[in-house]
Amino acid sequence: VALHKMSDHRAALLTLRECLRLRKKLLGGKNVKCGHTLHWIGRQHDQLSELEKALACFLSSLRIYKSNKHNTGNLDYWFVFKTLHSMGNTYAKKNENDMSLKCFNEEIRLKESKLGEGHASIAQTLFNAGDVYVEKENYEKGTLYFERAFEVITSTIGEDNELAAKTLGRLGVMYEKQQDYNLSSIRFTSSYKTYEKVKGREHLDTVSVAFKLGCVMDKLKTHVTAMDCYKESLRVRKLLLGSESEDVATILVKMGENYSQRRMYSDAITCFEEALDIGRKIFGHSDVFVADVLHHMAKVLQKDKEHEKALIFFKESIRIIRKGNGEKDTLNVAIISADMAKCYEESQNIELAITNYSLSLRIWDEHLQSSEDLPNDADYTVHQILCRLGGAHEKIGNNSDAAKCFSRAVETYKEKDDQGYEKENIAKLFSKTAHVLALCGDYDAALAYYNEHIDLVPDDQEQLANSFFFHG
Repeated sequence: VALHKMSDHRAALLTLRECLRLRKKLLGGKNVKCGHTLHWIGRQHDQLSELEKALACFLSSLRIYKSNKHNTGNLDYWFVFKTLHSMGNTYAKKNENDMSLKCFNEEIRLKESKLGEGHASIAQTLFNAGDVYVEKENYEKGTLYFERAFEVITSTIGEDNELAAKTLGRLGVMYEKQQDYNLSSIRFTSSYKTYEKVKGREHLDTVSVAFKLGCVMDKLKTHVTAMDCYKESLRVRKLLLGSESEDVATILVKMGENYSQRRMYSDAITCFEEALDIGRKIFGHSDVFVADVLHHMAKVLQKDKEHEKALIFFKESIRIIRKGNGEKDTLNVAIISADMAKCYEESQNIELAITNYSLSLRIWDEHLQSSEDLPNDADYTVHQILCRLGGAHEKIGNNSDAAKCFSRAVETYKEKDDQGYEKENIAKLFSKTAHVLALCGDYDAALAYYNEHIDLVPDDQEQLANSFFFHG
């Protein structure tokens, strides 16, 4: 056990095996003390990433405890609790989340029956089970476990401790994932204050929460407060990690995004340039991080009407990503191509805008067909690209191609109308589709879309008047 605490797990394993051999010889293989030893052997295998061997030892340990149930005292119950806990952690490492939860929930049930529902030791098990639900992306269930863990912590050992700070931080993440940004900001703020008391202001755990709080504040559009969080996080990370760490570069990117949202484009570019310099030193000139920063810089330059400069950064970003993926077109290429197309469109180069929108759409379609690592809003993103591509075609009189794009955009809306489409934009899309179909001479289809447009805007007198006019 001392060797285990010194992290010399291989030596601990050899010593514990000898201990087990002697205990079997002197006490018999089913003695409770053999169960204790198997528990510790399992923990060494777990630390050495020998997970199957670890689980075999834990299961053997539990079988011994079960066979000695009639004479198992309170001390031995603690080993049962610890063994179930260790099994839960090992199954989690193997990504066998259901088995992990089964172990944690059994540990909770036993502890509540033997120690009472509010026992302090239950908090850590609830916390670990919550982490497993995070891995399963079941954020509602994870929230329930973390909230209950926090209740147990505050009722037994109080709020000013590391586990309370960690639990509050997890709750901040849970509410952020569920897009409840107000509650997320409250939990992150409480976590930050607790870490500040427990570990001090200049600690990585403290400023890690400050950074996450800043991200949520940006989502709440409270950009000045968000910037304060980023600056504090940056100050401490530079102090503890140096000025050229990956964490520093990541914070600088978020600061650049923040300045961009506030239309402080010069400050945004300064942050991105510093992040780019650090990224190139750490990862080299052809890393995806460098490509991502170049993409951010291009979008800021585009917003600042510096279209020619923006296009240079867009192209370099795509070149790096393609080089790193064997010239294959990934979703990152699709996203950047769509942004670059918009930049071409704003600079009145409609043909190149159409080329890049079409490239982006092709890549998205390929990934949709293969269903590989798609984000949740993939269909909505395709819908937006179709609308932009249709609009570009319409600008140069390609009404037939515009009609195809708009019609498909309508179909994606009808298939996935629960993804946050804005009713006003959808109404305009129906009207646009009807208009280009009429220009193509397909009056029956145009009439159908005008009818649907009228149904979408019953209370908008101006849109109704326009739709009835064109309908006529």
